Amino acid sequence: MVRHQARAAEWDKVLVFGLWLAAALHAAGSVIQYVLMAALGPTTGQPFIPMALYHGFSNVRFFGQWQTMLLPFVVLPLLWWGRGLKLQLLFGGVALWWWMLLIGSGTRASWLGLTVGAVVAAWCGGAVGWRWFRWQAVAVVAGAIAFVVMMQWLPQYFPAPKVLSPLALEFLGLGQSTALTTERSAASFTALSGRGELWILSLQALRSHPLLGLGPMHIEFNPHNAPLQWMAEWGVVAGLLWCGLAVYGLWRFAGAVRLRVAQRPSVHALSARPSNELSAYTSQTMVAVLAGLVGAMVQAFFDSVVVMPVSQVSLALLSAWGIGFCLREQTTLSSALSISSSPQAWSWRRQMAMVVVMASFITAIVVGVAPEIRRVPELMFEAARLRAHYGWIVGPGFWANGRIYPLVLPNTD
Repeated sequence: MVRHQARAAEWDKVLVFGLWLAAALHAAGSVIQYVLMAALGPTTGQPFIPMALYHGFSNVRFFGQWQTMLLPFVVLPLLWWGRGLKLQLLFGGVALWWWMLLIGSGTRASWLGLTVGAVVAAWCGGAVGWRWFRWQAVAVVAGAIAFVVMMQWLPQYFPAPKVLSPLALEFLGLGQSTALTTERSAASFTALSGRGELWILSLQALRSHPLLGLGPMHIEFNPHNAPLQWMAEWGVVAGLLWCGLAVYGLWRFAGAVRLRVAQRPSVHALSARPSNELSAYTSQTMVAVLAGLVGAMVQAFFDSVVVMPVSQVSLALLSAWGIGFCLREQTTLSSALSISSSPQAWSWRRQMAMVVVMASFITAIVVGVAPEIRRVPELMFEAARLRAHYGWIVGPGFWANGRIYPLVLPNTD
């Protein structure tokens, strides 16, 4: 048991470092882009465009979804390995830069999701959670200062033009442009940005097919609300099952966090942990996973978290991580209390069932996708034709053509 717990804690550290490395690589590219705009802008006549700092994403909102699930982990390397000034500057600089990017993006759903996730994680995590929360708060303050300096004040002194392009204005959520930024009214921070109309359309789609829904990906708009999308596409029963499963899983994981770091310290004293250091790694990682999951769930009510591939993969990773922590804590509790009915006795059956399910899913995807690969040139030609005729690609999200049942809304004229 001790060896298993130590190995699991080591893998937690590897995964956390991998997430931090992904954040560090994007931050490095963003810094290079900033320096290039400042240095080469005067000779090329290119304006300083903050959107260029969010490279690799067609929409800064998608980057915000990724940040919601990665930012809880960015401060962990600073807590674990921040020994010496150089390492502190390295780990702290990445956290600072990422919070600056989030503040500059104007992604309000990410702000809300991270705030709620941080509060829930701190409350469930006890002393460990509040320590993590304090470091995140320091990173937020540093990121806000960096935003004012790097994205508002300093660019005003660049010789290059500083009028933002319309694309940057759209992505950054700014109104009428000035030299660099604009004032935003208080109402703009609470506006739904058209989401209210999308939610009404989703309810109309649900009302037209309440039992089975319209089918997955057969709504010609993104509702920006996961429960409404599930119900409109899959029906009320399936949508409620999805929502219930998500809430139940998150509740169970929050309980595992409270059991470990807040409610039952005596249990872990009995479990013969390999060391206090490894136990601290696991506890802080669980707090970060909880913050990421809660943040993603909250953001999914206002954003396309369950739609975009990057956020889908990130959410699947955090969900699997949380399930693993729950199973690990259950095993530890059973071992500590000398309970004979340990999960190991039937774990191989669960693993075989999971292999069968995953193999079935992979087979279904391969069989369904393989014929479509040969039709890629045809689909691209059809997409170009529709775009030339209508001005945009017609069809459900992610599909160039493939609508089975068109959503016919009532005529309101």
